[in-house]
Amino acid sequence: MHQVPDPEIESEVLIRHVLGLERAEFFASLAESVSFQQSCVVRQLVQRRLSGEPLAYITGHKEFYGLDFMINPNVLIPRQETELLVDYALEYCSNQNSSTEIRIADVGTGSGAIAIAIAINRENAHIIATDCDEKALAVTRMNLQKHNLADRVHVSQGDLLETIEGPLDICVANLPYIRSAEIPELPREVQREPLLSLDGGSDGLDLIRRLLLQLPALTKPNGSVFLEISPEQLHPTLLLARAAFRDAEITYRNDMLHLPRIVVINRNTP
Repeated sequence: MHQVPDPEIESEVLIRHVLGLERAEFFASLAESVSFQQSCVVRQLVQRRLSGEPLAYITGHKEFYGLDFMINPNVLIPRQETELLVDYALEYCSNQNSSTEIRIADVGTGSGAIAIAIAINRENAHIIATDCDEKALAVTRMNLQKHNLADRVHVSQGDLLETIEGPLDICVANLPYIRSAEIPELPREVQREPLLSLDGGSDGLDLIRRLLLQLPALTKPNGSVFLEISPEQLHPTLLLARAAFRDAEITYRNDMLHLPRIVVINRNTP
C-alpha cells in the first residue's frame, strides 16, 4: 500500500511544479486543460513519489523559514522543527548591539537553510557554514547565490569546527542524531536522504559529543550554543553539555509537539 502524507496537497504541488504555476495561478486556471506531454510528466512524477522518493527531491525545492531553497539528494531536507534553531539564534542577536558583528557557526550546514535564514533576518551576522561533504556544500553555494548572501555567509569544508577560528558568539548545529541501528526502520522517504546526514552512531550522539568537546575553546564568554536533538537524547546530551561547559547555563526548549528538541547552552563567564 502506498502511504503518502497529505496526498491531495502533494498532488497539487507536483502539478503546479510541472505547469510552473504559483498556488493562486493554479486555482485560477482549474478550468483549463493541460497538454498530453504535461500530463505524462505529472504521471511520471507521481510514480516517483509513490516509489518513496521525497517530494522535495522531485521538485528540487523546499520552503524553510518562509524562504525557498534548492534541494537535491546530496542534502538533508530541511524540516519545520529545525526552524527553532533560527528562532533562538535570532533571539540572541536581538539582545546584542545592532552595530556589532555577530560571529555565528552553522555546523553541518547541508543546504545552508539555517545559515541563510539567520543572515536574511540579521544584517550584522557574519556566518561560517561548515560541512564535511563537498557535494552538500555545492548546494549551500547555490542557495547563497539564490539569496544573494555569498558575501555574508562563508562556506568552509571540514570536520565540525576544525576549520573555524574563534571566538564565536553563536554555534547552531543540526547534526546527524539517529542511532545506526534505527536507520533501516526509518520511513522509506527518510532512507532516501543522505546516510551521512542521518547516522549519529551507536547512540546517535557521536558528532554531538565531538562538537561539545570542541566548542568551549571557540565560544565567547557570553556566547550561546543551540543543538537540535532527538527528544529521547535529552538527558545524555545535557550531561555531555554540562561536562563540557561547567561555566554555563544549560537548558532545553520544546518543539510544537511539546517534545524536547533544542539544547541551549548560555555561557556566563565574567
